[in-house]
This record gives sequence, structure tokens and C-alpha cells, in this order.
Amino acid sequence: MQTLTLEPPMAKRRKAGRPATSTRDDVVVKLDRAIVAKARYVAESKRVPLAEYLSEALRPIVGKDFERTARTTGLEDSGK
Repeated sequence: MQTLTLEPPMAKRRKAGRPATSTRDDVVVKLDRAIVAKARYVAESKRVPLAEYLSEALRPIVGKDFERTARTTGLEDSGK
């Protein structure tokens, strides 16, 4: 008598590394360790990724500084 065992199909292999968690175009930057520690604590308490928390926190500050700098350097008049 012959026995036949069926094995489940092999699972597809996932790519190495972290899975994409957002559609942002992230970059690596260096920040003061103490600031990052506090930001990480806040981000974890809000249950959001650290990159998302920092992006949202910095967006208005950088936006104002960019507009101010663009006015003083004439960037806004060049259509860029």
C-alpha cells in the first residue's frame, strides 16, 4: 500500500528589510539624541511612527521659515 501526503504550497518569500509603512519620501537625518528620545516618547504615546510625528511637528515651522527665506532671497518671484 502506498501513502500519499499532501504538503501545503510553499509560502511566498517576503523581501528582506522593513515593510513600507507610509507613502512619504523619507530621508535619514541626524538629530540631538535627547530631542529624539522625547519625540519617540510622545510618538509612542500617540501611537504614530516617529517619522510621522516629527514630520507633522516640523511642517509648520519649516513652512514659515521657508516662506520668509523665499521672500528675502527672491525665490518666490522666480516661479520656483
